[in-house]
Amino acid sequence: PSLPISPHLSPSLPIYPSLPRSRSALWWQAQLAGFAIGYAALSVVGTTVQAGVAALYVCYAEDPTPLASIAPSLYATFIAQPHVPTGGEAERPPPPPRGSPKA
Repeated sequence: PSLPISPHLSPSLPIYPSLPRSRSALWWQAQLAGFAIGYAALSVVGTTVQAGVAALYVCYAEDPTPLASIAPSLYATFIAQPHVPTGGEAERPPPPPRGSPKA
């Protein structure tokens, strides 16, 4: 008899008849290790990109003029999309100064 295409089609037949059943635990360990290594690698890449974006914003906030000469299209995008407060920040009045009489 031929082996099934997927182990889910016939759970009574082992996938590799020559290997003992205890080897199936290694499959889960390999998947877990692969996930952990992949997650760590993507985390490093994501952190690097996040740091670059943060550095761009900080440099732009300190002095926006060099960005206009280095990357005019990015500068135009930054100018066209000004910061708009969200979450009710614009609707809240500022707190009264300390020591002022309450109305």
